[in-house]
Amino acid sequence: MNDYLYLAPFYDVLTGNVDYRRIHAFYNEVFKKAVHTPHLLLDLCCGTGTLTFLFERDGCDVIGVDASEDMLSAAMDKKSELGSKALFLCQDARSLDLYGTVDTVICNLDSVNHFAPDDMDEIFRRISLFCEPGSLFVFDLNSEYKYKNVLADKTYSYDTDSVFCSWSSEFDGKAAEIQLDMFEKQNNGLYSRFTDNVTEYYYSDEYIKGLLKKHGFDIIGVYADFTADDVKKTSERIHYAAKKE
Repeated sequence: MNDYLYLAPFYDVLTGNVDYRRIHAFYNEVFKKAVHTPHLLLDLCCGTGTLTFLFERDGCDVIGVDASEDMLSAAMDKKSELGSKALFLCQDARSLDLYGTVDTVICNLDSVNHFAPDDMDEIFRRISLFCEPGSLFVFDLNSEYKYKNVLADKTYSYDTDSVFCSWSSEFDGKAAEIQLDMFEKQNNGLYSRFTDNVTEYYYSDEYIKGLLKKHGFDIIGVYADFTADDVKKTSERIHYAAKKE
């Protein structure tokens, strides 16, 4: 799994178009379909904790886990502002080690695509290890269609008051190589440049379903694009809901 080195200070600004309330509502819809009420929820790869805090507001006890100290530093600032009791742990998903089991695990915004093929089995084993029977594991991945037709060989730019970001990627059928160039304006009018190079891996539906089965999860739903809709050829994001046996 690879980490963003420079993105953290700009993350919330550059993801300002992400509708976390819609994502939160989608998860709650999945929980409702599964007749599942989260009590102790793990937000794996939680970033700056925006979604973590929304679930805490629902009345859940929440644990946010991320490998980036800088992302968690931003989450801790929010925690202080909100008077939150959320627990944040700086851990790599490959060495996930909780104090006990949880009843719900979420991993959103294609974080699973950042897990390298050699690490996937161990990561899913550890997730299963810390899930009690009947727990729900809900996560999403970018689809092959998205990598081939939306992201590959294209460049996108994001211009905000504090930072300008250029985002480009190449896809070889197995992995997407992504480059983020961020330009932050300094007090002297000049710009500082920061570059993150990140790899995202494409995983087939067959592979993911096999991995879930191997580690004791029964698939109870597969959805598209933060909706309850079935997956289509043009779906860009695929969500899996699985219950621990």
